[in-house]
Amino acid sequence: MSKQNLPTYSISTLREAQLSPKDFVADHFAHYLDEHKNLKFPHKHSFYHLVYFTKGSGSHSIDFVTFPVDQGQIYFMAPGQVHSWDFTSKSDGYIVNFSEEYINALVADPRYLDQFNFFSGIAAEQVIIIPEEDRRRVEQTLETIVTEGKSKEALKDDFARTALLQLLILVSRYEIKEDRKEKSSYNSVVLRNFKSS
Repeated sequence: MSKQNLPTYSISTLREAQLSPKDFVADHFAHYLDEHKNLKFPHKHSFYHLVYFTKGSGSHSIDFVTFPVDQGQIYFMAPGQVHSWDFTSKSDGYIVNFSEEYINALVADPRYLDQFNFFSGIAAEQVIIIPEEDRRRVEQTLETIVTEGKSKEALKDDFARTALLQLLILVSRYEIKEDRKEKSSYNSVVLRNFKSS
């Protein structure tokens, strides 16, 4: 099956509940996997996607580059990328799916997400291991995103969005070596410009 023939999912095709016009889903990963068993096969998304693992083993791939599942690992995907999972034990953690419009409802810069190397579209830059001493902070932020995403409280979307922005900034601080960041940044801009043309 070629990359062009793979199914492409939107957030609305992954949700049974009424979709918010802001295109956002956050959940505990084990629950999400139970609801979407067919997603282990290669597929694409029309939205941004991140998964953080608190437990599990096996592998996942981004654009046919395979990575082992590891506790404390977070991976990011931009729209249009291909991925799949192959778990060898029960996995859990957090998953967040969101559209660019969801972020742009809070941030005035329409290219805000471009500054994060982990949305570059280059698989090797999209998987980050959070240092053990910092995992609690990341997990608390993800729990806030999930809780607010399911909340019925006033301004829940803004609360979830601000927590998501905090998460993106926090994880961007864990990226490795400064010289790699500069090189990646240039490569990322070239790749993004090519994809958007």
